[in-house]
Amino acid sequence: SLLTEIAPVIQEIGFTKKNLKSWMKPIKVKQPLSLIGTSNWVQFEGKGKVLILSPWNYPFRLAMNPIIAAIAAGNSVCLKASEHSPATTEIMYKILANTKLHKYIKCFSGGPEVAKTLLDLPFDHIFFTGGTNIGKSIMKQAAQNLTPVTLELGGKSPTFILPDADLKTSLQRILWGKFMNAGQTCVAPDYVLLHENQVADFKTIATSVLQGFYGENAKTSSSYARMITTAHTAGLIAAIEECSKDSIVYGGSHDIDTKYIEPSIVLNPSLKSKLMKEEIFGPILPVITYKNIDDAIQTVKSYDKPLALYVFTENKDHFLQITTTISSGAALMNTVATHLANPYLPFGGVGASGMGKYHGKFGFEELSHLRSYQKIPKLSALKSFLPPYDKLEKKLESWKEVLYKL
Repeated sequence: SLLTEIAPVIQEIGFTKKNLKSWMKPIKVKQPLSLIGTSNWVQFEGKGKVLILSPWNYPFRLAMNPIIAAIAAGNSVCLKASEHSPATTEIMYKILANTKLHKYIKCFSGGPEVAKTLLDLPFDHIFFTGGTNIGKSIMKQAAQNLTPVTLELGGKSPTFILPDADLKTSLQRILWGKFMNAGQTCVAPDYVLLHENQVADFKTIATSVLQGFYGENAKTSSSYARMITTAHTAGLIAAIEECSKDSIVYGGSHDIDTKYIEPSIVLNPSLKSKLMKEEIFGPILPVITYKNIDDAIQTVKSYDKPLALYVFTENKDHFLQITTTISSGAALMNTVATHLANPYLPFGGVGASGMGKYHGKFGFEELSHLRSYQKIPKLSALKSFLPPYDKLEKKLESWKEVLYKL
């Protein structure tokens, strides 16, 4: 919790406080020759009332960071946290009630019926983090009031391992990002694309890495998490049981009573299987082998645009080949998920993985209205454009060549 929840929020608060004055400053802009003598600038201002619907997988961070952006931009906030993380929600609501800005933040508890009631209200912006299908529903409901939305969704984030990559280093990073929070992370590697000649080495190294992380029995490891609900656990167990036993090259055990699923790796599941048709959001890592990189790229392109794209290679040209062919919210070389730690980078999806950006200045701008300003002095060229237009027509004719160049 300290690493993935508390520290990122503290960083976001500090970064925002340090930079907010500069973000708020008016920005002077140029003007065309026809408006010479005028003053023109833009400035960010608050939108008004922002509704934040936050998820359960990182219930503190994914509620607080949007709140920080919304308050920094000059808005008031209505927060409805997930009903699946009630203990964290209770603590978080107490923290918010005791801040100096508590009068600008209203917190609600409850399930989908509360969210639906709130969505019927005329907010000035809606910020949602969660699944794609719910995101579509929220966007449809927001359209009734023409309310702009930020949708931080998910998808199947692919991870390429090219033959020139250092396999041990690659797997340490990939398996860390995948099995952190038991795979319940929106930017977790959803599946790996691996050259067919590397399968044997992959199995050996992956086993060594995972046992180094969690021991021979992850169920007894204090570093390994559990599923959020019994229903979510059951869905993932069904996905595992759909696979042949020979395809499960690591893990596969589970205990629905304790919401436990062992870190699991499945080799070449059917692309029509549940594992490959939906975002997994759990500790199961499919590995799809390929003969050439073009085939692997086409596999990825058969899915919606992902929230993140990970490429492990020592060749920058190979990285560019993949990232210029496949659109994604973010593209990382030789790492996974670490872009979330950089407040100078925008975070968000594209297409089915979301719309809108936040973190740092990008969150401030996302939840602001960029307003245009113009000031014209008493003596200006504006009077030349007033009626009657017969004189103006002659002037414009003589200025035609100049105006065409503007």
